[in-house]
Amino acid sequence: MRKTLNFLGLWLANDNSNSVTFDVSEYKATEENKVKVHKELLESLEKKEDDRLTIIDTKTSQIITYTGIIFSALSLFIPILLTKIAEHNLVLRVVFIVILIFAFLFYALAIHNAIRNYNMGNFPYSRADPNNVIKYQEKSSWEFTSIEIRDLIYSYKQNSKSNDKKADNLIYAYRAFRIANVLTALMGILICSSLLFAKSQEKDNVVKNSVKIENLDSSIKEVINIIKLAKRQDISDTTHP
Repeated sequence: MRKTLNFLGLWLANDNSNSVTFDVSEYKATEENKVKVHKELLESLEKKEDDRLTIIDTKTSQIITYTGIIFSALSLFIPILLTKIAEHNLVLRVVFIVILIFAFLFYALAIHNAIRNYNMGNFPYSRADPNNVIKYQEKSSWEFTSIEIRDLIYSYKQNSKSNDKKADNLIYAYRAFRIANVLTALMGILICSSLLFAKSQEKDNVVKNSVKIENLDSSIKEVINIIKLAKRQDISDTTHP
């Protein structure tokens, strides 16, 4: 059960471990050429992490936007969907309502998991300290570069862990979003199938409060006699001016 919840980003264990587990004093390069090469490598890694952060933030915004649009559109069509499904039997209505509720829950979970990435307090990022310029201004160029390399190593490890946590939240949001879309498609299939295979109910025309007419035959005969007399009168008037 817990594995299933973890798969969707729920009931996660708190990770309080320190992302940086090394001693900066371990770096002791003494050759200037080596120091420059090391710095170039670390700067390229730092740039890759920055690009990765940009991609994660962009995809987070996209999944929140798409989920919000589908969530709103589905909410607008709920009255129509309920009207269509209300004409069918109880079992079909219960199945439809259950699927609808779970679809909404997974859309809400997708937004919840993605919005976690906006809690900046949970994602510390590190950069080189500008005060090092003042603090170590008496150092030689290669010694200062060595100090800068230590900062880059620290920053890379810290930033990489924060990006990993953000990427995990994005994956959890995607999983919930995918399940919600499958449930929504299932609702559409259910409605189409019910309309296709449901038996049409013939509606009988019922006349309420019927009127009973008595002595209809005698009344008709009397009307016919009156018409005949009127015709005879017309004929006599035309023959005797």
